Amino acid sequence: CSEGVEPQIDMLQNVPQDTLPWWMEQLTNFDKIIIPNVAELPPEAAGARKILQEQKIESLIVTPMISDNELVGFIGFDWVEEQEPWSDEFIDILRMTSELITTARDREQREQELRELTNRLNLAVEGANLGVWDWNIQTDAVTFNEQWAEMLGLSLDEIEPTLNICLLPISHNSRADELKRKDGT
Repeated sequence: CSEGVEPQIDMLQNVPQDTLPWWMEQLTNFDKIIIPNVAELPPEAAGARKILQEQKIESLIVTPMISDNELVGFIGFDWVEEQEPWSDEFIDILRMTSELITTARDREQREQELRELTNRLNLAVEGANLGVWDWNIQTDAVTFNEQWAEMLGLSLDEIEPTLNICLLPISHNSRADELKRKDGT
């Protein structure tokens, strides 16, 4: 905030949506809200005008934050000392900022979901005592767990990490002797 301007962000938290029907209609339609002069808001925006004037806001711009075709929030700027026309360049920067924040939020949510799924998979693999191997086709790296090695009659440190060891059919424990070991025996 500029010098002499009190932050009002706490006054705008948890405002019931039904007190701002005009405002919410704009945002749920994914429209920007550009108000060069709060006093000139239409009658249907009386609730928004009242809240904005209580905070001494003269003009403002708000852009919706959209994720998966759903409104998840909004971001904006306001002027309390003067009425300000918003340039097209500023509006574009605000829109891009909104998109960047929403993308970062979405990515964090997806990464958290992936961590949770990975943990659940690991618990299921351990609980079922499953032997698992994984081949990264791009890098040709192969990984496997201790149970997979035990199914071959070996330990993890005895196995050469190659795809061949994973693709050989296992029919007898004697097959483990045919597998290439790290120590060459």
